[in-house]
Amino acid sequence: MRSVEREMATSPYTIGVYYYPWYGDNFHGGRYMRNQLVPPQYPTLGEYDDRDEAVIAQHLVWSRQAHIGLWVASWWGPNRREDRTLLNHILPHGDLGDMQIALFYETSGRTRNFEDFSDVRADIAYMAEHYFDHANYQRIDGCLLYTSPSPRDS
Repeated sequence: MRSVEREMATSPYTIGVYYYPWYGDNFHGGRYMRNQLVPPQYPTLGEYDDRDEAVIAQHLVWSRQAHIGLWVASWWGPNRREDRTLLNHILPHGDLGDMQIALFYETSGRTRNFEDFSDVRADIAYMAEHYFDHANYQRIDGCLLYTSPSPRDS
């Protein structure tokens, strides 16, 4: 094992990445920047559906090879595609192992561009009921990790 790999494997730090569980069987409807390049640059797994068990398994393999221990997943609300993908496909995946998960609350979408906060309380209650007690939900010193962007001044 190389020195850098040894340091990564024994590091007390958790390396996390943003994970977007929103790619369905139409993968952006075929409309994304990299397929418009000359030559096109397609995803290594092709235009995948992120609910596919093999896709999740490969993402986990690549994450572990890079010493990533945390996926911070985009979350747009109860029963949305991202929520169903996390609850029904990623969290119960047989290869999840010790990979930690945290939610990135997509505030701009859930608050209608920071103008309506009426869903926030119910959203957090939903997250608490469906995610926070899961063994793979990330905790730091016993506290839950939950992320959300803050509104920027214009």
